[in-house]
Amino acid sequence: MKKSLLTIVGMLTFIMFVLSSVLNAVQIIKNNTDFQMKEIYEQTKKMTDYAGNELMSYKAFSWLFIYWENHYDEMDVPMDALKNEQWISDHKEYYSLAVKSMGSEEVQLLPENEQKKFAEMCYILNAAFFDRLKNEYHPVGISCTLYRESEEAFLFFEGRDENSPSTKYGLGKKWVYHADLHPVASKIYSTGEDVLELEHATSTTDGLEYIFVYTPVIADGEIRGLICETQLWSTVKDEINSKAGIIVFLNFVFLFIGNIILLVMLYFVAIKPLSDMQNSVSSYKESKDSGILKKEIGRITSAPNEIILLASDISDMVEEIDRYVKEVRTVTAEKERISAELSVAASIQASQLPRVFPPFPDRTEFDIYASMDPAKEVGGDFYDYFFIDDDHITLVIADVSGKGVPAALFMMSSRMLINNYSLYNGTPAEILEAVNNRICENNMDNMFVTVWLGILELSTGKLTCCNAGHEDPVIKRADGKFEILKDKHGLFVGVMPRIKYKEYEIQLEKDDIVFVYTDGVPEATNSELKLFGAERMVEALNSAPDGILSELLQTVKSRVNEFVGAAPQFDDLTMLAIKYFGK
Repeated sequence: MKKSLLTIVGMLTFIMFVLSSVLNAVQIIKNNTDFQMKEIYEQTKKMTDYAGNELMSYKAFSWLFIYWENHYDEMDVPMDALKNEQWISDHKEYYSLAVKSMGSEEVQLLPENEQKKFAEMCYILNAAFFDRLKNEYHPVGISCTLYRESEEAFLFFEGRDENSPSTKYGLGKKWVYHADLHPVASKIYSTGEDVLELEHATSTTDGLEYIFVYTPVIADGEIRGLICETQLWSTVKDEINSKAGIIVFLNFVFLFIGNIILLVMLYFVAIKPLSDMQNSVSSYKESKDSGILKKEIGRITSAPNEIILLASDISDMVEEIDRYVKEVRTVTAEKERISAELSVAASIQASQLPRVFPPFPDRTEFDIYASMDPAKEVGGDFYDYFFIDDDHITLVIADVSGKGVPAALFMMSSRMLINNYSLYNGTPAEILEAVNNRICENNMDNMFVTVWLGILELSTGKLTCCNAGHEDPVIKRADGKFEILKDKHGLFVGVMPRIKYKEYEIQLEKDDIVFVYTDGVPEATNSELKLFGAERMVEALNSAPDGILSELLQTVKSRVNEFVGAAPQFDDLTMLAIKYFGK
């Protein structure tokens, strides 16, 4: 016991220290990385902004940018232009800082060959400027490009160093623009604004990781291109990781030594006293003698006060165990008795509702089917159907407020009253008015019930209905689909006496179907607290096999169960459907 507890504590403390070392290393790498990234970004952004300002300092810049783009293959821009006396002689009119002050309108007045010379000189001067930046600051690359919608990049300038083997400038060079590798550049083009972010990308040629910083080039009020500086990030990152590795190793050594010291302290201060306490409890499990347990626990004197208090509490707790065991046995027996009684009550309640289908096999004017699934052992929903004479059948579906046994008792009483008053040959409204008055006489608990009651005249198909705060019925004509019928609603039965209810009539034709239900169907709730809803219910009805009422109700129930999933059933699920065949 002592060894296993010590091993577990040792493993936990070791894991804790290892995690601490890893977290420290991650934080060191992150801090160093963030600092380096910030420094690189600030320095690089200054350079690209400097290059952009120089490029756009030409008064005729907008004209130049468009001219370079459209005439790149006609321009004479050799790499050694500024060292070529003949080339300088041909362009001497524009070999001065005055070219920056010439505006677009002034340039456009020049002959075409002079415009070409002006554009060539301006290009060479800017190319030389990019070369100086490359040689002075030594970035991996600095260039000016133009993005095309054809997913190509159009290269204007590309800085070269002294060791560059290139023999000509990149004017007009096209290369594939990988938008997925350059999200920041794509964002600048799409938003039309400068995005102050670093961009990471891994080269598809050498596999190294680079970072890019951009400054937009604005011509005619819109972003036409980007000045991009490229820096190699892999080398910097490797150096950061190397330094972090040394720090991690040193942290690990110091923390490991601290772990050993802590384990020794834990053994004498806590593990040994706890082990003695565990042995005492094991003895009690065998002897069930709390006196022996108290005596053995009293010997633990080398531990701190907290562990002594714990030992004392365990001793007192053991004395309470017997009393708790007796109480649990009593409560368990009582729960078993209540469960058995609820099971009997559920069986009695189920037997009170008609369950045999078809219920009237000798009657050919209609078919009927119903079902009720309570949310608890017993429920408050009920349905009923019975003849009041040879040509009239009463249809009832109701939902009692509340759940469980109180709702079940109120349901039995309500069903009996509706059944009894229906036999007096009253109309649906008269029946509900009488039932309401009777319930209100002794409704001390202020319970109520929603009821839909209909009386179908089999010889004519006339269905006289009354709705006391219940859900709207759904009807399907023989040549149509199920649709919700917005009927007239009255107040719940049992709320207040002397309420007057209104009736309405539905004329049923051959093969028409009426479907009624309780709110447990549309208000079925899934684990995301979304309701099944009347719309899904109607869709389920229309997807069921045509004409078979049992499969119709089963389809709705299956759709509700599929929607609810693992969520518990919130309310009783009760449905009734009748199909009229006529005489």
